[in-house]
Amino acid sequence: MIDVGSGQNADLVENNPTLYGYSCFIREIRVRKDKGLSLENAVEEAARYCIDHGILADFLIRNQSEVMNMVLEEYNEAEVMEMLRREYKEDGYKEGREEGREEGRRETRKEIICRALKAGYDAKAVAAFLQISLEEVEAVAKQ
Repeated sequence: MIDVGSGQNADLVENNPTLYGYSCFIREIRVRKDKGLSLENAVEEAARYCIDHGILADFLIRNQSEVMNMVLEEYNEAEVMEMLRREYKEDGYKEGREEGREEGRRETRKEIICRALKAGYDAKAVAAFLQISLEEVEAVAKQ
């Protein structure tokens, strides 16, 4: 398990918005516990603070009761991290699929441009047919 709450592994935390948000949430719980609040009140206040400051806001809004129950029943960082990982993995898959589709469209467009140019079509005609800029056709031709 990686410690994200003590300042160790700072590079990892700073480069991952989910881990950063999680470490902020845990820090806010600890700060409130240190001030004498009960665990329940510390978690509620920390969640409100994070939501108000845009830290894991969507996740906490959608899962606040789950988070509360998990922390109050038996605080387990691994469970919280797994829940966050699943949530953001799903978002990442959606984003990755769209990026993959866009990459596929670019590669297909390049292939069509190359074939058309090899077949002897004029760059202007290829650009007009594909409804793209002449600059894009010329850039592909130079590759």
